[in-house]
Amino acid sequence: MQISDTGLQTGLDGSVVKVNPDGGHETVIDGLFAPYGIAFRKDHAYVTTCAVCTDTGQVVKANLDD
Repeated sequence: MQISDTGLQTGLDGSVVKVNPDGGHETVIDGLFAPYGIAFRKDHAYVTTCAVCTDTGQVVKANLDD
């Protein structure tokens, strides 16, 4: 998970990037505002967003098997 795709000084939009066995990578989900925690279960990732917000965070589910 990338906390910020462009650096902490320029924005808080992050993403989840999957690294493939051959070393290649692909963005699984992007546009996550201030992501912080990530958990995995089977073929899904669960990411918390809005880590710097008060009472407005959420959990985003991403399918890793696509």
